[in-house]
Amino acid sequence: MQVDLAFLADALPVCIAYVDAGQRYRFSNKSFEQWLGCSRQSLFGRHVAEVLGAPAYELMQKQIEAALAGETVRFEGIVPLQGLGERQLRVDLVPDHRGYGAVRGFFSVVTDMSEASRSEVDLSQRLRGMQALNRQLREVQGPLIEAERLGAASDLAISIAQAINNPLTALIGTLEMALEAPRRARLKPERILHLAHRIKNVVGEMLHSFRQDHFNLEATDPAELLSDVRDALASRAAAQAVTLRLKVQTALHHLLVDRKLLRRALVNIGENGLDEMRDGGTLTLEVGDVPGLELLEFRVSDTGPGIPHELRKRVLESFFTTKEDSRGLGLSIAHGVVRGHEGRIRIEDRPGGGTLVAVELPRLPAHTGVTEDR
Repeated sequence: MQVDLAFLADALPVCIAYVDAGQRYRFSNKSFEQWLGCSRQSLFGRHVAEVLGAPAYELMQKQIEAALAGETVRFEGIVPLQGLGERQLRVDLVPDHRGYGAVRGFFSVVTDMSEASRSEVDLSQRLRGMQALNRQLREVQGPLIEAERLGAASDLAISIAQAINNPLTALIGTLEMALEAPRRARLKPERILHLAHRIKNVVGEMLHSFRQDHFNLEATDPAELLSDVRDALASRAAAQAVTLRLKVQTALHHLLVDRKLLRRALVNIGENGLDEMRDGGTLTLEVGDVPGLELLEFRVSDTGPGIPHELRKRVLESFFTTKEDSRGLGLSIAHGVVRGHEGRIRIEDRPGGGTLVAVELPRLPAHTGVTEDR
């Protein structure tokens, strides 16, 4: 029976030892031996003070004497153990009353909580550090928000300046032609008024796009939208001897988008293509379904020199440009508008030379049809 109890004690994942009335170890299980780093034979017959060390024994001496007097004792605290250093322990001492009322010794059950205690201390230190960092972040949050607002306002001003540059140039050119022409051949004021309204609309759209948390979503016919984009680009394209082509797939479902913002994004992409064809070429505007997906794709392609592969990832960044007369915001603004509609922009080589910019946007289910070339 004694062998069976020893086998059972060895199977338990706690540190168990038996100490006799003379305070000498008479039994220890495997967990106790592994914890102290001693074999059962080296522990047998040795005094508690010798095994644990004098400082630890002095700390626990009263509890040991109480257990030998027949009292069940629990001790919790930091114990300076010989060979192990300071350990956070919970020790239960259970007296052995098997000898006709006299206490023959006690059973010692030790739980080492040092690792858990260290984890709690580490967690507490980390928490205090995070609280301190949070206080610092709150202190600088106000200035950062203000700086961000100032930076955004600066970006907006530059964006508006770039966006109105083309229609403003056209308006100035129209006025100069009107002044130089004979009185009878002078242009009617309707043309000048149209260009002025165009500038006003561009500024309004840019201010609207600055408030990115507010989209005026409406059902929009993609064919009509692309036709409007073509009309917006027509004057500049004609001045540069660029042919505009419009390809629209039939039976397309309406998009739910902010029409003005998306129109501005597509015009920006088209103007970027025109920038690459100063001496003529072809700008093609297309719209159609993406096969197998609930997506609609606008495609704007030019016959210019193309965009080098190493620059394609950067052309959508704000202020990145390879042109001396550009602020590098046209495609960046378009990219922001498309992302705001949960879409994406893709830039590829155009077959036969040039660049193709594709804009994919989610759509409702729709019938598909043939493509019309207009």
